[in-house]
Amino acid sequence: MIKTAKNGKLFEVGDVNLNSTLKIVHLYGSMYEMGYAQGELLGEDMTEFLNNVWSYINSEIVNVFPKWIPKLIAEDIADFVASLALDLTHYVTKLYTY
Repeated sequence: MIKTAKNGKLFEVGDVNLNSTLKIVHLYGSMYEMGYAQGELLGEDMTEFLNNVWSYINSEIVNVFPKWIPKLIAEDIADFVASLALDLTHYVTKLYTY
């Protein structure tokens, strides 16, 4: 067991030496309590994961630009485009999501 919270436990299984591990979360309680516990147990991991995903998306967008566009400008445009795409996705799907 790695960590505990009021309504959950975080376990890691696998072989650390082979860099082959999997995190397992056991949650219990109300939906709110489970969500809160999940945030307590996996908050740092989720922050790291989302930052890595955002960096990957931006790098993929930057790679589409011609090489004569300065990298700093391409990165700013990529950040704006990725944010706009997420906002648009939220707007279009908000009637169908909980």
